[in-house]
Amino acid sequence: MRKRIFIVVLILLSLLSGISVTAESRDFSVYIDGDYLKTDVSPIVSSGRLLIPLRALSEAVHAEIRWNEADKSIELKKDGTDIHLAIGKAQASVNGKPTLLDAPPEIEDGNAMVPLRFIADALSYNIYYNEEKPSVLLSSGENPTMSVHFIDVGQGDSIFIILPDGKTMLIDGGNPENGKMLEEYIKANSNGALDYLVATHPHADHIGGLADVIKEIGADNFYMPKITSNTLVFENMLTEIKNIGGSITAAKAGVVIDKNDKYSIEIIAPKSDTYKSLNDYSAVIMLTYGNRRFLFTGDAEKVSENEIIADKKADIKADVLKVGHHGSKTSTSAAFLSRVNPSVSVISVGKDNTYDHPSEAVTARLKLYGSEVFRTDILGTIKAYSDGDTLEIRTDALSPEIESAPLIVYVTKSGKKYHTKDCPTIKSSKNVTAVSFEDAVKKYSPCSVCKPAA
Repeated sequence: MRKRIFIVVLILLSLLSGISVTAESRDFSVYIDGDYLKTDVSPIVSSGRLLIPLRALSEAVHAEIRWNEADKSIELKKDGTDIHLAIGKAQASVNGKPTLLDAPPEIEDGNAMVPLRFIADALSYNIYYNEEKPSVLLSSGENPTMSVHFIDVGQGDSIFIILPDGKTMLIDGGNPENGKMLEEYIKANSNGALDYLVATHPHADHIGGLADVIKEIGADNFYMPKITSNTLVFENMLTEIKNIGGSITAAKAGVVIDKNDKYSIEIIAPKSDTYKSLNDYSAVIMLTYGNRRFLFTGDAEKVSENEIIADKKADIKADVLKVGHHGSKTSTSAAFLSRVNPSVSVISVGKDNTYDHPSEAVTARLKLYGSEVFRTDILGTIKAYSDGDTLEIRTDALSPEIESAPLIVYVTKSGKKYHTKDCPTIKSSKNVTAVSFEDAVKKYSPCSVCKPAA
């Protein structure tokens, strides 16, 4: 065992030494309102214009298409806009108004390929290019749409993000058995290696599937806290990073993953070098896009939360909170939650898990602060979309609204505190009344002995 630990430490130290990573050559990735346009045929460049498969594009923008085999002409309709074009011909029209195309439609492997810019302009989509990625983004709004996917990995965490410039990011990789599923999910929603991969901390339910993802998809930049683990999943992850020539940046407060005129991604914890709990080493990440903010907390517990809020001037307000430690009572303290004050909270948790996650105290507290709670054990994968101003949550379930059972606490007739049922300070009292936590906090303060819902 000592030999394995020594080998793992050597691998980690070599990865933290700053070896550069060379990004692989990639085809164009196309995103429409935050979703990847997956096609059977890759986009092509003709006469300086990007052509993409007509069928995939029409389905993505919810347009009706008609194909005339006789003259190889195409009619595309959406919301009162009527577009006509034909294979090999530069002449086209929009609502009867003729126009000339720089690059006429072509046939590629049996697929009709149409000029993306022309279709986007005709349907009033804004279009953005990122030559660095390279990627192209269509947006029905003024700004490109970012999407955040809280993937259902059971009792674990995995968050896939499509950033507003087409870059991609993965925070955690669920359990070892989730590896193949995550690989397929990422391939279905992006093209090429990940731009950023963060392992928040080395617990198996957060890094278990990362070895498969790294081996089959790859990543350009890796981040993880400077802490080792003697587990096989941790060793496998480090081995795959080393195999692709990767290096790891230590995840700690103050590290900026990316910052540009569109968005910023900053690590705000861990703030210390050592902790008693491995969970408190968790990389806590703030993602800001326009007027919207997302806070991802890994399994950070109250020790880390208290370090974050110790800075009274720190702005940690977020619209969306990934609730810490699967909704365990060890995290999401009232003091921390009051500073974050999220309108949406996402709990990544396994159905009927043996840990009784999420805690009733946490779900009640989230409700008390007016946060709408979404849980992967009930709703499956949860997706958040934002253009920097708007925020939309989508799930595959019929009803996204979760009603948590009310948390019950206890008060005495003359007391000014609320307590848990087994609090020693009220055991001898004959005038104990059960009330909801939501009502109790309006009139009473928490008992300092039993610390209900602290």
